[in-house]
Amino acid sequence: MLGSYHNALRDDNQFHIVCPIFGAETPIRSCFELREMVWKGDKPNVRKGCQVCLHSGKCPINNILLSLNKEDEPSLYYSQTKVVGRLKQKHLDKIEHISTPNYFMRGYDLSEKETKLIEQANENAKVFKASERKKVTRTEAMETVAAPKQKEKASIDAGDISSAINEAIKEGQ
Repeated sequence: MLGSYHNALRDDNQFHIVCPIFGAETPIRSCFELREMVWKGDKPNVRKGCQVCLHSGKCPINNILLSLNKEDEPSLYYSQTKVVGRLKQKHLDKIEHISTPNYFMRGYDLSEKETKLIEQANENAKVFKASERKKVTRTEAMETVAAPKQKEKASIDAGDISSAINEAIKEGQ
């Protein structure tokens, strides 16, 4: 029995996805084929926004292909009849924080709609990155630092920072 990688690439694969960037329903096999063309250095005159996202890592297809090599489930992203399936959350998680640089977009003749959708995905990535950061005020940061011990303080006052560091290490701080 073929694994999920080989099944997903078969010509009879009728599994469709809704692109998380452009919202378009597309056969996943066509995404794999476009990726292969782009990786070979071809620059087809179709799906230019997809090509930009492939190059920047914003398209989930790269991560899907990598994980298909490791999956044992033969029906993952494969169907002999047309079905619109969902992407696994782990594949969406890997792209949600990625922003596509403007210079990637300038190299392609993108439609206004493609540009706006990629820019919206970039804004979503910025919101994601900002929400991940833990905000620590300066006062909180200062409170978490322990005051130097007497020996360390004497070394610091004498200008011998390396001795102060060594003292702190010896004491297990």
